[in-house]
Amino acid sequence: MDAHLPTLGALLFEGIVAELVEKNLAQRLWDRFEERLQVVMTALAKSGSVDLKQFRILFVFSVQQTSFPEASSSS
Repeated sequence: MDAHLPTLGALLFEGIVAELVEKNLAQRLWDRFEERLQVVMTALAKSGSVDLKQFRILFVFSVQQTSFPEASSSS
């Protein structure tokens, strides 16, 4: 056999690793989406009525607080 050809086990392992990386990335993206959705829902609940201009300011501030908590606590 040629030493440069990958074995069946190596090909299988490579495929499994690629799938795991893709699944991990998809899970991380979904988790971030859920976090952002929670921020939006919380901001909507706090605002009561929906003044879009005021909501946008509140939403941006909330996202900054959840994304960069060390920056908002040092201010």
